[in-house]
Amino acid sequence: MLSETTAESHLMEKELEEWLGLGLDGGWDWMVLLICFVVTGFSYAFPKAISVYFKELMRDFDVGHSDTA
Repeated sequence: MLSETTAESHLMEKELEEWLGLGLDGGWDWMVLLICFVVTGFSYAFPKAISVYFKELMRDFDVGHSDTA
């Protein structure tokens, strides 16, 4: 009886280690994290890239700061 309990607990520990090692979403957690960083980077970089043309837009359309923004 003791050997069955030990074998079952060893099997449960092994399954738990495999489950924790893989991640809750099947191993896609790092890809999701990478995509989140890329999206965040683009969302912060895009307005800065557009601001390069800010003065040219003001000059071309002959408008002020608030109209251009």
